[in-house]
Amino acid sequence: MRQQPLSSRRGAEANHSFESLEIPMELTVKFLNGKTYHLDVNPSITVKQLKRQIESQSGYPAQRMNLAVQNGSTNTLEKEDWRLDQYGLKPGTIVTVIITEPKPMQVFLKNDKGQTRTYEIQPGETVTDFKQKVYQGEKVPTDQMVLIYEGKQLENGRKMDDYNIQANTTIYLQLRLRGG
Repeated sequence: MRQQPLSSRRGAEANHSFESLEIPMELTVKFLNGKTYHLDVNPSITVKQLKRQIESQSGYPAQRMNLAVQNGSTNTLEKEDWRLDQYGLKPGTIVTVIITEPKPMQVFLKNDKGQTRTYEIQPGETVTDFKQKVYQGEKVPTDQMVLIYEGKQLENGRKMDDYNIQANTTIYLQLRLRGG
């Protein structure tokens, strides 16, 4: 038996707030790679909350998702603070997820001689990967590098993202002296 939409069942009660009583609706979430998920969501959740639910199901990072629906024409769900019902999403709506590739950014590295070089890093790149790039440019062994950003030493194995490194900022290279 098909249920009536919540708005028609409320009748005279429509002036009262019953958000906690809203019945979840099923959305079909499709990725361009063909993967499909079915989610039961409350119509009053925000686009940002929907992205987090999709992230927990799919493993794709919410911040890289662009969502679109077809309601006669293609609409992108750009306003993350809007509720799904504000976009007119109804049970059975197909939400298409487009994953954007993170854009590389330029950072500057100032070495111990005061020289500055430009490097390109990818979001998600590890400190270890970045040290390999620095080795190519500076010819300093990676085990002798101490990289400093905003007063913090960058640790091997961690991601550059962990340090909230922004485009066009400077990372400082200091040398670790070998004991002898």
